[in-house]
Amino acid sequence: MVSDVTYNAITTDFWANLDAIGSQESWRMFGTGGDAKGQPTQTNSISHGSPTIRIKKILVGAAYA
Repeated sequence: MVSDVTYNAITTDFWANLDAIGSQESWRMFGTGGDAKGQPTQTNSISHGSPTIRIKKILVGAAYA
């Protein structure tokens, strides 16, 4: 299991390799503090929620995990 990482994937490969989705209890809200748009810079909260998922064969850093 990995967390707080970035990944590199082609959309169709990403979704084709999704092999498990967590239950409603695993759903969490994630996001960032601002969208860095506008003059002056806005501080709108950007967020989305997601359950825990498992992806096979995804490129994390320089190797498949």
